[in-house]
Amino acid sequence: YKKLGFLIVSSKFNGNPDEIINELTLETPLKRVALVTSEALLHLLAYKLSTGVNTSDIAQFLLQNGILIGDDVDENFADV
Repeated sequence: YKKLGFLIVSSKFNGNPDEIINELTLETPLKRVALVTSEALLHLLAYKLSTGVNTSDIAQFLLQNGILIGDDVDENFADV
């Protein structure tokens, strides 16, 4: 694989997300790590089903650093 990423899904994240991301990207072959709340995934699914938003647009959205929450999804895809 040329690109390898990791998606961590949880209902809530505690602590410093940068520490988790840095540890995983420095000590594994992972190039990208996304921390995504389950709420954000539900929002992504809703946008996908209701608007048919492109899967590549969703993948691009997941490349952001930090913790992605439902509000982030709404801000990014509200105009779709």
